[in-house]
Amino acid sequence: CVTSWRRPVEIAGPEARLWKNDWEIEGIVSGPLSNGWLMGSANVLAGDRDVIAKVFVSTEHAERGLYALRFWQDDPNSEDDWKVVIIDDRLPCTSDGQLAYSRSPDRAVFWAAILEKGLAKLHGNYAGTEAPQTQEAALLGLELLSGGKAREQLMPLRGAQPEEVWAALQEASRTAHVMGARVDAAAGEVATAAAALGLNADRTYCVVTCGEMPCGRMLRLRGFVGDSEWKGKWSDGDSSWTSRLRQLLNYRDASDGTFWIEFGDFCAHFTDLYLVRMADDRWTRFSMRARWADDSAGGPPSLLSWRTNPQWLLTTRKPETRVLIELTLPRGAPAAPIGILVLRGNLGRDKLRRKLWLGDGDLLEHAEPRVGRRNSIELLLPAADAPYVIVPYCMNPGFESPFLLTVLSDDREDDGKPDFGLEPLRPANDWHVLRMVTPCDRAGSPPGSDGFRSGLQLNFSIGEDTSSSASKGRVFAFIDTIGLQNDMRTQAGMQEAPQYPAIGMGLAPSAGGPTPLTDLPANSHVLSPVARNGITFGAELEAGPTHVLAPFLGEGQLAAMSASGGGLPHLVVTLYSELPIRLADGFDDSEGAPDCLDPCGCEICSAGGKKRASPYFHVLSKMERLEAIMDHRIAFLDRALGAR
Repeated sequence: CVTSWRRPVEIAGPEARLWKNDWEIEGIVSGPLSNGWLMGSANVLAGDRDVIAKVFVSTEHAERGLYALRFWQDDPNSEDDWKVVIIDDRLPCTSDGQLAYSRSPDRAVFWAAILEKGLAKLHGNYAGTEAPQTQEAALLGLELLSGGKAREQLMPLRGAQPEEVWAALQEASRTAHVMGARVDAAAGEVATAAAALGLNADRTYCVVTCGEMPCGRMLRLRGFVGDSEWKGKWSDGDSSWTSRLRQLLNYRDASDGTFWIEFGDFCAHFTDLYLVRMADDRWTRFSMRARWADDSAGGPPSLLSWRTNPQWLLTTRKPETRVLIELTLPRGAPAAPIGILVLRGNLGRDKLRRKLWLGDGDLLEHAEPRVGRRNSIELLLPAADAPYVIVPYCMNPGFESPFLLTVLSDDREDDGKPDFGLEPLRPANDWHVLRMVTPCDRAGSPPGSDGFRSGLQLNFSIGEDTSSSASKGRVFAFIDTIGLQNDMRTQAGMQEAPQYPAIGMGLAPSAGGPTPLTDLPANSHVLSPVARNGITFGAELEAGPTHVLAPFLGEGQLAAMSASGGGLPHLVVTLYSELPIRLADGFDDSEGAPDCLDPCGCEICSAGGKKRASPYFHVLSKMERLEAIMDHRIAFLDRALGAR
């Protein structure tokens, strides 16, 4: 219980100081708050005196009781990620005049208490620093205090090979990483066995050092001072210690939270390993702020609409370039299953264009979706003739949120020239696009049937005009289904796969005109109806003439969807072409291609015989799609509750 606020000199007298000395930092005595995700991170970073000291950006007014501390918050909604906090040195104390919360083992040293107060101000108060000690929280805490990049190295208990882990530890030691390790309390029997040997679940231990010792592969770890310590081989007082090894490894038999452990036991009991690379002048860092919204919220690669997610082109300028790619949602945003695709780029004349589909061998790396605010992947990229493509996505199509994409790499030659380049897709280099959204019941019946003529038939042409220098151009047609409820995999008991309607399409070259087609000509490209989330095919078409694209439903599909009571989905029809593309039925494209090309039919939108898309009609279309989604969810809940 806090009964007073005292300055360090009032607690420890004239011996009070910020640091123990200029080269050593002891561990931390944990306080009663549940803020181990922060103070455990501070304990890890304190393994390097220079790293933790950088948090204190100004101590010049320390004698007057003022400190300036800085913390890193990687936030897509902010232009400045460093947050500076100014505090005084009045610290919360108990009735006996001693510190109420975390402190250093030496009661005359106050860096840990000052740091905790700075964190409390950043989070609103001391209670605001409390949070569950999760894997993501540990990574966030490490980055918050260091400004570096923290990543998780898989451990053998998570499926990695021991040699892979040892190589990562050695590489991190050589490159001045700060390292931490943790036993996940949710690991069941593993956590129980670790606790029986003195390890504390959900504590983030500092890996002080590691290497090949005369007695084998060894690590020195440090937890909180006063916590139980490792009780297995090489623990304090273990008979394995010889006089020579005690002297060689600077062994101390003390309850200081520090202990030695052999690598085999480390792999057998620790579930998580964190490697924190400090930001320095050899790092090249690109950060791109973007958002998923409307059609750009394309969802995962299992859906055809993944291609509509924002895409970036990454070019390498060295034979082998190691990059770290990180995807971050803003603070306060709902947790979502987010992932990252790293793809081989298009070749030849398409290398600066959007990736439209995944071919064999196109997927280089995949950060599998994980529910949270961040996900990352590290990989080694060989030199390539075309840019690589980075695609951040959310597993839930239609999920709208801003996000931050960060790509980092070493400047290996330290010449100030980045070893890689990163840029978004440029409209001048990308595909020409024509897109429309239409209710599913606008699609016709199969070609040759009575309902084909009354269905949607999209008349379009490619090339600026009939005098275009290119006689032919490639066109790729996509039809995506939206408005159906997707797998709710983050909600227990709510898994339901969407029932996609069977949709086909026909493309009739040079067959457009004022009169709708009753059937498709013999030279048409036809894709038979399939029940998938989307369908696609491509063709090379003549520049100039009017072509017809006609989506159609399988026999009985419309009646089946209407009878299900879940509402009708919408179809998104998209055409990509290497030549300019436009509607050939009087659509006024001088105003730019709208999201919905269906005219509402009012006098304003139909003036002069043209077909314009009213912005109000666009809003109405979006509301109808949202209403269809809600109708489907309500119908599902009715069925689920009725089954009970």
